[in-house]
Amino acid sequence: MKRILLTALTAAVCALPICAQLKSEKLKKMNEIKAQGSDYLWSQYLHSDADSAYAGAAQWLLISVNTSLGKEMLLDEVMPKMKYIDIERGSRIQCFAYVRKSDLTSVGTIPYSEPDTRPATTSASPTTRTVSPVVHNDKFIQDVLKQKDFYAVYDYLSQQKQGGKILQFGSLKDVDDFSSFDLILFDKQSHEVITILSQARSDGTRTNLVTGKDDRLDNYPTEMMLAVWYIKAN
Repeated sequence: MKRILLTALTAAVCALPICAQLKSEKLKKMNEIKAQGSDYLWSQYLHSDADSAYAGAAQWLLISVNTSLGKEMLLDEVMPKMKYIDIERGSRIQCFAYVRKSDLTSVGTIPYSEPDTRPATTSASPTTRTVSPVVHNDKFIQDVLKQKDFYAVYDYLSQQKQGGKILQFGSLKDVDDFSSFDLILFDKQSHEVITILSQARSDGTRTNLVTGKDDRLDNYPTEMMLAVWYIKAN
């Protein structure tokens, strides 16, 4: 029995350098792909469930593909071209999804079309974008509202992150607690910006950065709304 335990312990100890080397190789591959922005598109997603990590990375990569290439592709069209690298981050799995741009030249022949931007009527649903004047004297807020849809906002946030004005952004599924983050809300059907909310107070209320009034995330039905959190650099 002692010999068996000793053998098992020896095998485990020997496996540690191998695991560390494999993780190092994966990180090196990820950094190489990130450095080749002219050839690749990529996204990464962190989640406690491996399947959710893969699904999240694939969804965000699809958004990046549609934004960067100006095409409206379906996930089923792009997924066969995607490749993945997964790394354990404590109790979570980080999935890194990437695709070579040249592999997408024959995919998604449907040209990108802008959503219907007709003014909302007074009888519109609660999540329809309003025409309330912007009272927040913040150029970032004003610039976000100028974007036509989710894809344009995603592209704008990516540019702001590269310029150091945004530290990070992502979907609500990226984090366990988003109460301390500002949120950009979108209509799930039209993909237009509904409004922008500040971080939550202790009672759950937020400031609506479009109207300047108190608001709550609960006022926007989850089945009709998409949201992106972001962190601005000071």
